[in-house]
Amino acid sequence: MREEMRADAAGERREAVVATLAGLAALALALRLLGTPYAAAGIPLALVGAAQVMGAAAHFAAAGRRRERLAVLLAQDPGRFQHQEAARVGHALSALRFTLGFEALLLSVGAALAIALRASTPWLSVGLALAAEGAVLLLLDSWSGLRARAYFAHLQRFLTDAGARPTVAETGDVAHE
Repeated sequence: MREEMRADAAGERREAVVATLAGLAALALALRLLGTPYAAAGIPLALVGAAQVMGAAAHFAAAGRRRERLAVLLAQDPGRFQHQEAARVGHALSALRFTLGFEALLLSVGAALAIALRASTPWLSVGLALAAEGAVLLLLDSWSGLRARAYFAHLQRFLTDAGARPTVAETGDVAHE
C-alpha cells in the first residue's frame, strides 16, 4: 500500500504542477490581450487562471503534512488508515463530480455566448475564453479523476488482498460482523 500511496502523491504533485502552469499561461494570455480588440477575454482568463494557481498552491501547502500523517497511520493501524483514506478519497471524488459539472457548464456557456454574440468582438472573445478554460479544466480534472479512482480501488482492496477482513471499527458496517 505504501507504493500506491507514493504513486498517488506523485500523481497529485504532477497534476498540481500542470494546473499551476495552465493557470500561469491563462494569466499571461490575459495580460497579452490587454490593449487588443480581445481584451475582454482577459477577464475570465485572469479569474480562472488565478483560481487555478491558488488552488494548486493550497494543495502543495497541505499535501506534505497529509502524506506524513498518512504514512504514520499506515504503519500504526493499517485498518484505520484504509478507512480514513478511503473516506477522504471518496469525498474528493464526490466533489469532483460537482467540479466537472461546473466546468462543463463553463464550457457550454462560453460556447453559447460566443455563438450568440459573435458579431460583438468583446463578447465573442469572452465566450471563447470561457469555453477554452472550461475545456482545459475538464481535461485536467478528468485526468485527476482517473488517478483518484485507481487509488480508491487500491484502498478498497488493501486489507482483503493481505488476507484480512476489515472490522466494524474500521468500516462502521455492522452487517459484516
